[in-house]
Amino acid sequence: MKRQIILGFLCLIIFLSCSFLYRGILNNLPFVPGFVINRVRQTQVIIGQGEYSGQGVIYKQNEDGIYIITAKHIIPKLDAYYTVRFYNNSIRTAKVIRHFKYNDLGILYIKGEHFSNPPKIKPVKLGMNIFVFKNISSFVFNDNTSSGKIHNLYFQFVGKPAYLSTTAFGFFGSSGGGAYTYRGDLVGIISLIIPTSRRAEIVNLYDAFQLENGDF
Repeated sequence: MKRQIILGFLCLIIFLSCSFLYRGILNNLPFVPGFVINRVRQTQVIIGQGEYSGQGVIYKQNEDGIYIITAKHIIPKLDAYYTVRFYNNSIRTAKVIRHFKYNDLGILYIKGEHFSNPPKIKPVKLGMNIFVFKNISSFVFNDNTSSGKIHNLYFQFVGKPAYLSTTAFGFFGSSGGGAYTYRGDLVGIISLIIPTSRRAEIVNLYDAFQLENGDF
């Protein structure tokens, strides 16, 4: 009896593994490693509340504090202060120090805060596999992810792709969140969710910085 239970358990594991493998092959998408999701998740923050609320990504630090990149429409007032909630539920106040001229990006700064492992910003390529955190609201963190591909150029400035369409899904509160490679590199910031398809449109982060002044 005990042997049958063990064999049945092993068969179930094999079946589930094959099912996930088949789904990955069918979608031509690799798996996002759990340790990547766990590491990247801690870089995401919740910004504000109510009408002006969404996500952001801790992308840089210096000796005095940390920088958070997000969608400009979430933080429309330059030099204003917004509430930021971290993954450990601690809350800080951040100042808007920059609005990008050519696209929907803005930067917040929190003095006196530190973060040891911000993601690297990498160039994006059409057909690249990416993932986003799909099921976050403006109030609650959630570890559910949506995988997809960069499949289409959405808008252009000076010959550079500034906005890109993806096949990943986003939901209310997704704006300002990161789009990541399966290695955990940051390639974009969610700017828009298409209402009819729920597809996430992202700002091409690497080229956006290059277009402004090249300074990450």
